[in-house]
Amino acid sequence: MLPIDYCVDVLEGLYQQARYDPDGCVRLWDYELELRMDLSPELEEIESRCCGFTCFMYYCLRTEHVYNAFYEQFGHGFVFVENEDFQRNGFDGHDCSGCRYEDPLFLLVDHNRFYSPENQKKKMASLRLEKELFKFYEDNAMTQKTIRDRNIVINKVYDMIDSVWGDYLPSFSVEFFGSTRTGLASDGSDLDLAIVIPQYVNASHETLKALKNMHNSIHNMHCLAARLREMGMMNVEAIQGARVPICKFVDPETGLQCDINAASSLGVENSQLIDEYRKLDSRVGPFLYALKYFVKKRKINDNQRGTLSSYAYCLLGIYYLMNHNHDSCIVPNLQEFRSNSDECPRHGCKIGITHFRDREEVRYHDCIEVISGSKYQVKKESRRHGGAVTQWDGFCLDNLGKIMLEFFKWASKIDNLTTHMSIRYSGMNIPDVPSKWFKKSMVIQDPFILSKNVASSCSEQGLNRILAEFQRAARLLEETDMTFVDMCNSRAEPASYSQFSNTAVEMPIRVAKHRNKKNMNRFRHRMQ
Repeated sequence: MLPIDYCVDVLEGLYQQARYDPDGCVRLWDYELELRMDLSPELEEIESRCCGFTCFMYYCLRTEHVYNAFYEQFGHGFVFVENEDFQRNGFDGHDCSGCRYEDPLFLLVDHNRFYSPENQKKKMASLRLEKELFKFYEDNAMTQKTIRDRNIVINKVYDMIDSVWGDYLPSFSVEFFGSTRTGLASDGSDLDLAIVIPQYVNASHETLKALKNMHNSIHNMHCLAARLREMGMMNVEAIQGARVPICKFVDPETGLQCDINAASSLGVENSQLIDEYRKLDSRVGPFLYALKYFVKKRKINDNQRGTLSSYAYCLLGIYYLMNHNHDSCIVPNLQEFRSNSDECPRHGCKIGITHFRDREEVRYHDCIEVISGSKYQVKKESRRHGGAVTQWDGFCLDNLGKIMLEFFKWASKIDNLTTHMSIRYSGMNIPDVPSKWFKKSMVIQDPFILSKNVASSCSEQGLNRILAEFQRAARLLEETDMTFVDMCNSRAEPASYSQFSNTAVEMPIRVAKHRNKKNMNRFRHRMQ
């Protein structure tokens, strides 16, 4: 986090030039070139802490404390405006803080946008929403009793497996995954379990198929179901024909509904990765929990009916947090980590270990601590094996309410939802895109199975429904005093889904390049 006084000192040079300019503006590129020609130590420091001078300038513009300090010292605020628009049309007062331009101008203005009545009203509303979301997350998180109940079930299942198959399995474990592992579960959430057998973790499909068909194999869900019934589990149902065969059952002691499989442990790693993102910043957990609650209540979380799974929405949310406010993202990319202030020591970090699950490479940083100097900063837990903590500077201080509202606005735009999204590659081009993806309404790449689109279930009609619900949420939260929970449960219907038929992606034509110089795969939609 850059000190406020340091930022104001750098901005003073821009202020002095703009002050004596007839139009009160300075071309940012010219000022950066001037600093470079003067071998400015400030520019060297900026480039070591940010990804460039423009990144630093947008940080100053969006950071309220820096902006207010500038206003108090010089009696002016400032904005960025596109050079072409300024020259042709004049400055129209548009706040360009959310845009990225090829050639922006630094422009002095006579008002402090953070103190305007309209901005103060929006800020108070976003702070109320933030307070509600934090409380909602805290009130609905799993209680200690639920955590104990889940451990009871895990131990019972482990003991049963050990007594029946212990002589045939040199080692195994019963791992929980899904919302229980991500930290996004409530007391009523199902318990997802995976039987992890090291000798079969990377077994081929042929081997797993043979094991599944063996009469007394733990991979045979009918055999596992029989053993679960013998130990007293209720409502046991074997689903042998699924892509990942599972057994459903209810534990009579705790009342927990459970799913268990023995064919795939990659779900454990997927869930652990989401949990690592959740623990980076205190805003991430409430944000993802609220998103999951919203899509469940609005009934757009069913991948069997043309929308998205809960897992896909989590990846969508993390992707947004990675790209929020362009250069001032909330969380870094843990699979392609870059920091200007620290380097990963690799010792004790998961990135330094070649690890495979279900024949897929699983590598990501679990050593990162986000340093923001704000109330949202989370202290990194003690590292396993004595590994060091790697620090990453977090510059985004936006409150959770503002982030949530801006997400709904972002997700209301078809161009955003039809971009090929990946938390593995963040805003970069996804390499080797499978051709079949270009026929899909939405693409969200799995972070480990890179050929898998977890949004492949989304139909054109499903995309229309998702867009309509996100637009409805953005409108109600911004234009009414409705709380988040009331908005989710309100019977107020979104605009007719049919109105999106002219904007939904019908025929992907080509891959376009994103304007902000980060190449992204996009669909072009055909207007009727």
